[in-house]
Amino acid sequence: MPGWLRDLNAQEGLPALRLRELLNGSLYYPASGRSGTPVTLLGGIVYSFVFVDYGFEREEVLRSLEHAIRGFKGYSLISLRDVNEVELAPNGWIPDPFPEPEDGDLRSARGIIKHPFALWCIFERRKSHGLEHGPERFSVLYIGGEGAATFQVLYRTNRCVPEIIAIINPGNMGGEWTRFRDPARILGRSVLGNPTGRPKYVLADRLAQYGETCFWPAYSKLVRRWDDRGISLWELPD
Repeated sequence: MPGWLRDLNAQEGLPALRLRELLNGSLYYPASGRSGTPVTLLGGIVYSFVFVDYGFEREEVLRSLEHAIRGFKGYSLISLRDVNEVELAPNGWIPDPFPEPEDGDLRSARGIIKHPFALWCIFERRKSHGLEHGPERFSVLYIGGEGAATFQVLYRTNRCVPEIIAIINPGNMGGEWTRFRDPARILGRSVLGNPTGRPKYVLADRLAQYGETCFWPAYSKLVRRWDDRGISLWELPD
């Protein structure tokens, strides 16, 4: 567990964001919905999770977090606060790369997109559960926003790199304006073209489950499959 998370005093509330510590080595999950699957699979390997989805209101997400969304069972929400845009992008944000016509039309999702927000949450394992259940603590930064733009705001603008990007059933509620699985579209270009570096791994859904490579072909080394979930982990070769 990283020191900043271990030493955090929940009774004192959450401090100012230390973005580089929170983002470098994190798992980035665009179109996350309210699923905690990456925590179930990789909690304890990863301690900082960034969930992003534009299809939910702040209060909907907050209720789900407080009642332990899937993957968070056995954990209590011990600290939470709202995060503003200046904290996430203290140096401002200029889109890079810009969307292209072939990426899709964001207006197609306008009936689904909700008001933006950001919540920073710390979860702690309940005393009724042992070490085998998962890490003692983990952090979730949940952002109500669009996946590609939010990656640019967080990682490219702040010169950070997630350890893992999760692409699991994006658009399963009908709100996928662009194709996250296509490395040539705006999310793929934002992530793979990040000047600071690429994620080491992709946590991928069942469309990559039985192929010889991930749907992002650069990630050609299969690390593990969870056949019961239709999810696999792929590594970027050295």
